[in-house]
Amino acid sequence: MENKEFLIDSNIFIAFWSETEELHEKAKNILMDINNRTIVIHPYIIAETTTVLSYKYGIEKSKDFLKYITTASNVKILPVSISFDIDLYSKNNKKISFIDMTLIGLAKEYGYVLVTFDKQMIKVSKF
Repeated sequence: MENKEFLIDSNIFIAFWSETEELHEKAKNILMDINNRTIVIHPYIIAETTTVLSYKYGIEKSKDFLKYITTASNVKILPVSISFDIDLYSKNNKKISFIDMTLIGLAKEYGYVLVTFDKQMIKVSKF
């Protein structure tokens, strides 16, 4: 992989932080492969990941995730640009979540590599 920045979806983090998730090993391998590159995280993904980890696997998992993203030197947390997100979603004609559309738009706008297990998101991102 070349020196790109990787925009990570919540399903990658959730699978990585829970050993019981079906895609845990795959998420672990993905994050290990890009460990020395820039990992880009949108605040929506932080909220989504922390909520799922907390409810499904306990508050400690969500705190571990938060500690990781706030201390890792290769993690870049994006600012929220709600007007960009709303504009992007308003132009969309596909059935997709607001958060997923935001990630797709950011990947296209800034050249991030979108990393997700979401098949619908992958399909829509190819428009």
